[in-house]
Amino acid sequence: MSSDKYNHSEVENRIYSYWEKNKLFQPKKNKKKFSIVIPVYNGEKYLKEALTSVQKQSYFNWECIVVDDGSTDSSVSIAELFALHDNRFKIFQRPNGLPKGANSCRNFGFDQTSGSIVNWFDADDYMLPEFIETKIQAFKKGVKLVISSGFFTNELLENKKSMQIFQTQELYTDYFLWKLKLTTASAAFKKSFLTDKSLFNNTLKKSQEFEFFTRFFVDLSFESYCIIEAELFLYRSHPLSKTSLNQGYNADFKESEAFTVLENFKRSIAYSNTTVANSSYRLLINLLYKAIANNHSSNIEVIYRGLMDNLKATRRGVIASHILRRMIKCNKLFNINFLPWDKLLKKINVY
Repeated sequence: MSSDKYNHSEVENRIYSYWEKNKLFQPKKNKKKFSIVIPVYNGEKYLKEALTSVQKQSYFNWECIVVDDGSTDSSVSIAELFALHDNRFKIFQRPNGLPKGANSCRNFGFDQTSGSIVNWFDADDYMLPEFIETKIQAFKKGVKLVISSGFFTNELLENKKSMQIFQTQELYTDYFLWKLKLTTASAAFKKSFLTDKSLFNNTLKKSQEFEFFTRFFVDLSFESYCIIEAELFLYRSHPLSKTSLNQGYNADFKESEAFTVLENFKRSIAYSNTTVANSSYRLLINLLYKAIANNHSSNIEVIYRGLMDNLKATRRGVIASHILRRMIKCNKLFNINFLPWDKLLKKINVY
């Protein structure tokens, strides 16, 4: 970086003025501003790479909102150096009144954005040069969400494996079943679509984007989203990432999973989505058994009551909930625990 501060707007205006004065070819101005929100906590090892990848974008009219979550390493200094030389980078500290965590930072960062398009990004991932430009071009009339593919990589951004992305009219169902492999960086939203809505749940320790995406995807019509199959970013897996930390039994993670799956079980019943209901039921039973095996009493109670309450939401389920309660208590559910929930109701003579 040079020692002079780079003012993007001023430099771009000079270029356009020169082109106009000399009647040279003038490309379209980057009218739409693209906002990137990056939460960071002790991310010094990868942050410079992430911010450099933003700075190398082929599309110029962007802003990058970096929200620090109380880092004790050099993360803030790294981000401030970028902001010193390029005023498109803006650095914030998470306010003390907000809960600690990436979700709070994402929500706070959203409130600081001035662009018409918003894309959250992680401090350890890497944008490919056409990331912003390709997504901007996909925002046609009526489109509220643009989804792109990316590469799963190792810590060194090697061993690239393409994410599974395809065109679908069943966005909610295919994502819930993990047929569509999406991460936080995959989705760019029209800001007006998200304004005045609840964003990331800051009480969750895991499955934040899964809870967020399923909540918004369920109501989206096919015409309101666009799927790009091109790989536009690198998702890094490393020893400190959630992907690597999700080994063994983590009580906080399992409670977040239970909450998210229960919400979708309830949602699938309300929307008569049998596919998601079957899948979420099986996930809940699996979580219940793991909670029992690890003496995780609070999660046992949450899952048990969630199953009972949601089954009671249907006439047949009122009967099923009583039978299911007895089966759980006497451990007889083990013999049929992997039956889809609608077939389970048939097996216990509710249908």
